[in-house]
Amino acid sequence: MKPTHLLLAGCAILPLLATQAQAAPKPHHAKGPTTTELAAELEQLKANNQALQAKVDALVAALQTTTAKADTVQARTEAVAATAAKAEAEASAAQGEVKALPTKVAAAVEAAKPKTDRIAYKGLSIVLGGYLDMTSIYRSRNELADDTSTFSKIPWANNPLNHQNEGRLSGRGSRVSLRADADVSKTIHVTGYGEIDFLAAAQTANNNETSSYNPRIRQGWLNVDWSDLGLNLTAGEGWSLATLNKTGIKPLTEAIPDVLEYSYMPGFVYARQAELRVAKRFDSGLTLAAALENPATLVGGTAPTKDASGNPLTIAISTAGGTAFNSANLYTYHSTPDVILKAAYDAKLDAARNLHVEAFYLDRQFKDQVTTNATLATAALSSKSSSGGSFGVGVYTNLVPKVLDLQADLITGEGVGRYGASTLSDATYANDGSLKPLKETAWMVGLTWHATPTWDIYAYDGAERLNANAGTDGAGKAFGYGNALFNNAQCGSIAPIAGAACTANVKDVTQSSIGFWHKLYVGNFGRVQYGATYTYTKQSAFAGIGGAPSVDENIIMTSVRYYPF
Repeated sequence: MKPTHLLLAGCAILPLLATQAQAAPKPHHAKGPTTTELAAELEQLKANNQALQAKVDALVAALQTTTAKADTVQARTEAVAATAAKAEAEASAAQGEVKALPTKVAAAVEAAKPKTDRIAYKGLSIVLGGYLDMTSIYRSRNELADDTSTFSKIPWANNPLNHQNEGRLSGRGSRVSLRADADVSKTIHVTGYGEIDFLAAAQTANNNETSSYNPRIRQGWLNVDWSDLGLNLTAGEGWSLATLNKTGIKPLTEAIPDVLEYSYMPGFVYARQAELRVAKRFDSGLTLAAALENPATLVGGTAPTKDASGNPLTIAISTAGGTAFNSANLYTYHSTPDVILKAAYDAKLDAARNLHVEAFYLDRQFKDQVTTNATLATAALSSKSSSGGSFGVGVYTNLVPKVLDLQADLITGEGVGRYGASTLSDATYANDGSLKPLKETAWMVGLTWHATPTWDIYAYDGAERLNANAGTDGAGKAFGYGNALFNNAQCGSIAPIAGAACTANVKDVTQSSIGFWHKLYVGNFGRVQYGATYTYTKQSAFAGIGGAPSVDENIIMTSVRYYPF
């Protein structure tokens, strides 16, 4: 029991004792009490004492009850205080949450908003793309070309076009695209993509009064991706598997040079054509792919007139187009698609830098028809076939995260030709009239500097070079490609030279390019940007009689583009 409680008990007992003392009989000396009286008094005292003890016990019990109640009240008070503190803390936290509520509500509302950069239609997510373009073109040599140059057909000095420059304005590079995505299931994703521009020119196309040019398909393909298997299938018109990717092996990841030129630049390995492609991704970062792609052949050089036995040769490499082709154009013979095998590897150099490297093999088949003794009764027709293979490598990486990007590619082997931006010859003629693939090496390297969020500055350098393949036929005449007996004497002069000609088989094309893109506006209404590219190109021919001609060209292009989507 606490001291305060004892003090209270003592205070309560003292009055009782005082009262008992007053009630007790005073002693007297007149007559002494008898034994019976003393016993009665003693019993009375005992009874009084017991009553007093009962009251004390009752008071003690009451005090204990009061103390217990006091302890309970104190405990409850402490509990109430703890509850109040907890409530105060919760109130403070709630106040913080209330203050944060507008931000959370705004985020929730934003998440619930329909995506305005996509159109929802029957389970499809549709994205519109493309741009409106106005390009200006200046060339120091007149190619009679729009905003797509032909780097291997710069006119030699004997051509009047060599002595005049060229200036044009064109909006034909304007482009429209549509992408549709669908999630068939959690693991099956389908993408369809179509893209057109207006750089096609039918036989009736001209710009005499209005631009009568027609659209052309740039891309149009379907891609099915099985994410759980790391497998995707692509079918349709698109960039060749030989084209460098920025990451993995998948459509829309191609590393396209930033130049304004729609022929891009020498050394850039690419084609856009119909293909059937399958690719497999592995967790290690490796991707393997194979593709069958639509074939075509660029044949250059001079055909032999007689075989080694002296029999006259008539060689056919192409025929005017049939159904659904343009009958005014010639199409080469093919029965086998181009085959491309590719391996790519992606790695993280650090948290912000990616490295993509790849290697591929390109297999091509070439076909023509050769008639021996066509004008004689001994005439014989035979189909000739040959093949060529080449290897390529490429790299794309962030040298400085978000600041400096590097891309480079190289291809070397037989029958490279049309897979290079200069469109040099794939093949020439062998002594028996069959097609002989030409050896070629092409390479390109480029840097893009993201100077600011709105400024990109780039520089590229590239080259394509052929090896000669030539001989003397059964009639003693020079044939093939790059023959040292070809007559090049007229190539360097506009004035006629007696007995001279300008055969000039192109040996190599080199080019250096610099340029920039600047975003003027980026916002809810799309993007407006302008840019310029300067290129210096040099075209050289194999040496022949009269020398090895060469010619250079300066090209300046500017562009203003509006991307509304």
